[in-house]
Amino acid sequence: MRATGLLLLVLCGGTTSLPAQRASPAGRWDLVIRDTASAFPGWLEIRIEGGAPTGRLQWGWGHATPLTDVRIERDRLTFTWPNESNPASPPSRGRGRLAPGGRTLTIALTGSRGEPYAMTGRRAPRLERAPRDTARWGEPIDLLASGLALWIPRGERNGWTYKDGVLTNAMPSSDLISKVPLGDFKLHIEVRVPPQGNSGIYLRGRHELQVLDSHGKPVGSREMGGIYGQVVPRSAAARPAGEWQTLDLTFVGRRLNAELNGTVIHDFAEIPGVTGGALDSNEDAPGPLMLQGDHTGVEYRNIRVSPAIPADPPELRGLRAGELARFAAMRRADTAAIRPLLAEELTYTHSNAQVESRDHHLELIGSRRTVYESLVPVVMRYTRYGPDVAVGNGVVKAKGMLNGTPFDVILRVTTMHAWREGRWQLVTWQSTRIP
Repeated sequence: MRATGLLLLVLCGGTTSLPAQRASPAGRWDLVIRDTASAFPGWLEIRIEGGAPTGRLQWGWGHATPLTDVRIERDRLTFTWPNESNPASPPSRGRGRLAPGGRTLTIALTGSRGEPYAMTGRRAPRLERAPRDTARWGEPIDLLASGLALWIPRGERNGWTYKDGVLTNAMPSSDLISKVPLGDFKLHIEVRVPPQGNSGIYLRGRHELQVLDSHGKPVGSREMGGIYGQVVPRSAAARPAGEWQTLDLTFVGRRLNAELNGTVIHDFAEIPGVTGGALDSNEDAPGPLMLQGDHTGVEYRNIRVSPAIPADPPELRGLRAGELARFAAMRRADTAAIRPLLAEELTYTHSNAQVESRDHHLELIGSRRTVYESLVPVVMRYTRYGPDVAVGNGVVKAKGMLNGTPFDVILRVTTMHAWREGRWQLVTWQSTRIP
């Protein structure tokens, strides 16, 4: 589905460095679309084929549809956007101009009824990472181990329930969003689609892998396993409605490898941009999993995600290894192994505002008043400042007991580390619980 009347656009460039010869409206743009009452994400592609410009526009819902009459004259752009679902409707027409430096594109469009919209955006990041070389993966996180504790509904209507290992959606309902933000990751998920069932799995909350009753149908970008309106699966591997189906995914940058019921349907295929219904268009930022729940009922189970461990520069590889060793020692309550990894002046601040010194922190772990059953870095990035200081920022999943009270939380974490006596030591830990 899509709006019949569209838009006034203002597209703002991002952080990607643009050579002077590429200062053109051509390229991919991540958008934020605004009307008089709301804002939602979108995507625009302008490309040159056979010497002539062409393109597609992704509105906030539906799928990307073609532009016509696309013209580029230096920094100027004009195009027409037909209404694919109603060809008799007057098309939307746009005209725009690229700002100096190529980072901002302003386009004014008028919809079929004369209504304007405003859009802001930036050039879509390339996200060029080597997917086949990403071999280091973190510990798997079972997103259903605590039922619905790691999930929140997207809207007020929530038809999701969890029982006996199965996550079930009944209408009326809304989408379900995980509290765990992901960069690159592996995902194992199983789904059972009813007859005529329709759902979707949004990767980082932006790219919908279609979940549909598609058994016996030809492959298509809007059939089971397709990236909605963007990428067609290599093979048709959908089982009949009512049967459990298995998906195993590896998503690195904007490249997706996917197996459906043991058959490869995407071989590190490129996903060009966001799809309809995305949470946002910030393609270079970590994002959650989202399960579409506003179409029909559906069931999911065994949702396990393994976040990628990023490649650090050589001078910081020991820091990440040390932090992983510290987490493992905290789970074992091995205070002798933890002590040399902590600075004497450590300030350890928990999400409940409890502050611990090094000795207090070690005493609580050693006495088992604080018990860590699981401590998993989901996303963690480290930056070095000078020869002997580094700062970490990211997300950590923690599960255990505090003074006999269980906790199972997702934490945003900031850390500071000092290089001393041939190793990195933790100086400051500050965590905030994600609601």
